[in-house]
Amino acid sequence: MPGAGNPRNNARAPTNKLRIALAIEDRWRKQGIEAFLTREGFEVGGRRPHLVIADAPRPWRDIPEAFLQLHSWSPDADIVVFVPELRYAYVEPCLRAGALGVLHFNTEPALILRAIEAIRRGNIWAPRNLLAKAMRGLNEPPPKSASAAEFSFTRTERRVLSALRDELTNKEIASLLDVSVATVKFHIGRLLQKTHYANRHQLQELAMRQPL
Repeated sequence: MPGAGNPRNNARAPTNKLRIALAIEDRWRKQGIEAFLTREGFEVGGRRPHLVIADAPRPWRDIPEAFLQLHSWSPDADIVVFVPELRYAYVEPCLRAGALGVLHFNTEPALILRAIEAIRRGNIWAPRNLLAKAMRGLNEPPPKSASAAEFSFTRTERRVLSALRDELTNKEIASLLDVSVATVKFHIGRLLQKTHYANRHQLQELAMRQPL
């Protein structure tokens, strides 16, 4: 089930020292998830979380706006999102907006832990078939109606941009981040979609102009 990517040693806090914020709408679900994560040794709540676990909004068309709010609230945090259905209409916009993990609302606790660990190791967690389809979609030209307001970079995307600025190849970027080439391609595709650029050379020019 996890997406493409190879394990890496993360320089940030060990998994059981992660600070996690919850943006869960249902009070009882939130309390249950918080209690479970606390028992597992995570720090839930507090300032500057490493990871945000959120519910995807309904309808799915509201996902980009919801993610902009999450990024503005905690710009350096990775995001895991719960969706009502594991289908492309929900998974693709979540990945496009910056989620690194997509889980079903009723995901069992053990799978939540596996998703967190995978993301902390530099992977993307989503159903493989939907992840592959999303990667193809991210490399398509963006629609003319795409909003510039969706221009928002995650920490990983900034690292990829920095590597592009240094003219590294996909293989070299993968080695630098200790992830797979497929994961690098995924992030580049998402950067192209967010910026509305046509190729990596334009991304490189952006990285040279914009502080990372």
